[in-house]
Amino acid sequence: MGELIVAPKFQQPTHYSVFIRDLKLPRGSMNDILTLSVELKVDVPPDLFADRYRFVVCYDRVVKGAKAFAHDEEIADLLQLGERIAQHCLDDKRVCVVSIALTAVDEHSTGTGGIELHRARLDNVIQNQTPVRIVANA
Repeated sequence: MGELIVAPKFQQPTHYSVFIRDLKLPRGSMNDILTLSVELKVDVPPDLFADRYRFVVCYDRVVKGAKAFAHDEEIADLLQLGERIAQHCLDDKRVCVVSIALTAVDEHSTGTGGIELHRARLDNVIQNQTPVRIVANA
């Protein structure tokens, strides 16, 4: 007789990632170009395999928000811009952790400096995980 083969059971993930890498952002009237990278850790929807758009976090919302903030003349520096983008991401209650890298780019498209920040929801923090370090223009 044949052997009974039992397929292994895999634990359903509790989070998935949404990322944006090396998005070019013109910086208001300063004629500066910034490069933005974002990684979000997001709660898995109630039915992971339902394939319903309304259950997932859309990266386009993050891109549109980042572009609007980059044009805001009242945002003085990269850290303040990064904080605004991070808060915009965390406004979606499904997002648990956001990691952001903003780099100022010179005319030769080489990185000249920037910031990285990591923020987490206080009411929905991933346990025993550290945010992944993102390096722009690597």
